[in-house]
Amino acid sequence: MHTTVVMVAITAGASVAGILGMLLAVPLTAAAFEVVHERREHYSGRDRSEGSAVDS
Repeated sequence: MHTTVVMVAITAGASVAGILGMLLAVPLTAAAFEVVHERREHYSGRDRSEGSAVDS
């Protein structure tokens, strides 16, 4: 993740939940980035070479 994203996550976490929010902000943001990345890959059609996920 970019340094700016980390700083914004820490700032937002601090404003929402104080010290605990600061501690949890970066891991939660990283997890959200990974979920978005996986969804983007899935829906972009990059994994269609493996076959259809739904068998009729």
